Amino acid sequence: MNGGPPLVTLRRGIVNLTGEPYQSVRTLWLLALMWCVWIAALLRYVWCAGRSWQRLKAPSQAALADWIVLLLAPLPFSPWLEPYHFVPLFVAAILFLLTALGENVMREDRLAALAPLALMLCFVIIKIPFDVRGLGLSALLLICVVSLGCLRQRAQRRTAWQEEV
Repeated sequence: MNGGPPLVTLRRGIVNLTGEPYQSVRTLWLLALMWCVWIAALLRYVWCAGRSWQRLKAPSQAALADWIVLLLAPLPFSPWLEPYHFVPLFVAAILFLLTALGENVMREDRLAALAPLALMLCFVIIKIPFDVRGLGLSALLLICVVSLGCLRQRAQRRTAWQEEV
């Protein structure tokens, strides 16, 4: 590092991976592309969760998933990330662990919960170089949101099916 604060951001990860300057067209296009993927994942989550908000009974795992996603949503856009910004990942890990270890959990739900847990574990075991850590953290956030969306969508389907029966 050349000095200054140790920034762990998506843009810095792109710059360090590609070797391009911060304001280069390639850096900005890659950053915009990754932000679009992130926004698409958030919109998918909202679409999956939005249809069941009227039936949501708090406290519930679905409500907890919604709060986790709300807390994670702004992080890839942040120009300055600190370790405490990722505290919602600990809550997500607990939710994924409870889902994975649940008794009456469908195989698909168990796999959707184990995927981000495995990635979190890999993140701890394999030391991602500091220069590209922003990319790794963004990938982790993306996998968590997608997995929470999958779990939320299947829970919504089961609830609708149970109401019909």
